[in-house]
Amino acid sequence: MEAADFGAPTLGLTYVAMSDYVAENEDVTQRFVNAVLDGINYADRNRDEALDIVMKYAPDEDRDHQKYMLQTELDMALPAPAGMQTETQWQKLHDFLVQYGALSKPIDDVSVVFTDRFVKAHYAAASASPTPAASP
Repeated sequence: MEAADFGAPTLGLTYVAMSDYVAENEDVTQRFVNAVLDGINYADRNRDEALDIVMKYAPDEDRDHQKYMLQTELDMALPAPAGMQTETQWQKLHDFLVQYGALSKPIDDVSVVFTDRFVKAHYAAASASPTPAASP
């Protein structure tokens, strides 16, 4: 089931953090975002290997089902580039949540509830550095 199938605006891959934590731990937050995005992009380029890793730690799970879950998660995370969101997406979700009573009152400015600076910084750094050579 996908929320978008029922008319709900979606954001793709989203992580939530307290603004105080982010302000006090910007380096940790950036490293976390970098690791997540590197992992997603690696899994996308190496789906069979990613599935092998999942099965190593979940040997009793059904491989076909895990493959389906991996493909589904990657497809939702990868409206390129992975992790990128816009204020327009957030505004549409906000309006939907207000319309259906999931938010008790509107937020005056949705730009205060999200930031894309860590994702943008990740991709800026990635484009500025040379691509590492493939390992043998």
